[in-house]
Amino acid sequence: FAAAGKESVTLRQLLCHQAGLPALRELLAPEALYDWQTMVDALAAEAPWWTPGTGHGYAAITYGWLAGELLRRADGRGPGESIVARVAKPLGLDFHVGLADEEFHRVAHIARGKGNAGDAAAQRLLQVTMREPTAMTTRAFTNPPSVLTSTNKPEWRRMQQPAANGHGNARSLAGFYAGLLDGSLLESEMLEELTREHSLGDDKTLLTRTRFGLGCMLDQPDVPNATYGLGPRAFGHPGAGGSIGFADPEHDVAFGFVTNTLGPYVLMDPRAQKLARVLATCL
Repeated sequence: FAAAGKESVTLRQLLCHQAGLPALRELLAPEALYDWQTMVDALAAEAPWWTPGTGHGYAAITYGWLAGELLRRADGRGPGESIVARVAKPLGLDFHVGLADEEFHRVAHIARGKGNAGDAAAQRLLQVTMREPTAMTTRAFTNPPSVLTSTNKPEWRRMQQPAANGHGNARSLAGFYAGLLDGSLLESEMLEELTREHSLGDDKTLLTRTRFGLGCMLDQPDVPNATYGLGPRAFGHPGAGGSIGFADPEHDVAFGFVTNTLGPYVLMDPRAQKLARVLATCL
């Protein structure tokens, strides 16, 4: 991994999206998506897109292989197996990273919503991916080219890719964040470190303003499409198409929303924001 100028990359930089590895320059075959060793080898050889630590860019898909390989080497199990054993099972969450075939019948078919162009941030991202095929942003979401077209495939469901193919429900997402709030998963000092601001400003990948802790996206109350809508200390993460999980420590509440009709938004989906606002009126 120390190749091509990455010898000084820290775990902290990797977790807060400052490592400079949100994408791979060389186009890979579609089937590479399902070959763990191919992907981690490619990332180990890749040169950072910027000097690590000097900026941040969301590693939408590569994050799963980067963090997952560290987890695999430290724990000795597949990253999905480790996450389930350490998090889902102790908390009793119906959540899977690497789904067993006998569970496939429980999974909703994923489809994209039609007739909605999204907000300005979504349009900006779309224009770059359509017009600049070799741009870092484009490569981040389309390399391997199967990333955006495989969600309903058996291979996708089976693979252990912690950034992309977690399978669960809204209750399990909320349960994870509840486990962070009540101390079941992390001691208070570690939770404080996880939720402390590490990256803030223009995101080199998403082409919009983002704010990150260590592996979580922090609330931006002054940015309409980047606020969870409860309190300024809220932390969590939106997912592709609108699903989201987050926690607000000030209200001591955890929130989960999932959808199988994907919206076009880059950060917060208005559907989830509206539900969060309703929740706020109940507290």
